[in-house]
Amino acid sequence: LFLPLHLYPYNTSSWSAMMTAVAAANPTLRFHVEVAPKLSNVYPDVNYQNAISGLNKYSNVQTPAYAPTSWANRDKTAVMGGISAYAAWNNFSTANIAAHGIFFDDSLSLPSTTTLSYMETISTYAKTALGPGGGHITFSPGVVVDPLFYNMADTVIVFENSW
Repeated sequence: LFLPLHLYPYNTSSWSAMMTAVAAANPTLRFHVEVAPKLSNVYPDVNYQNAISGLNKYSNVQTPAYAPTSWANRDKTAVMGGISAYAAWNNFSTANIAAHGIFFDDSLSLPSTTTLSYMETISTYAKTALGPGGGHITFSPGVVVDPLFYNMADTVIVFENSW
């Protein structure tokens, strides 16, 4: 189950109801809870540190990190810089804020030499940067994609809507 968690954790209880209702109450379901802090530094602020480490204590939760691609209009170097920052979270010693993959938002759906190269480059970089077992790659174009994109991602989100 994928849950985009685009809410700032203002205090230690901001995400606790979601953690209890979702992860703790449903230990047999696997959750991908995407976190999207604004990266002005390599590490997220203390509120995010506390919240992400709270999610990471559940064995049925993975926390992929948000990486916008802006339909390949965002420079690959900027995307990879964000991925490098997320990869550094795996070595953070104060709290378990490890990123379990990357969620590429506004990813591409139509193949061309340019689009395939762009998505291949950033997804391969993410898998390498996050290391073995840490590189679950999610593409989110929000529409049906060409089958070639499935070779680069572990998950492709082809439909988005609220419940």
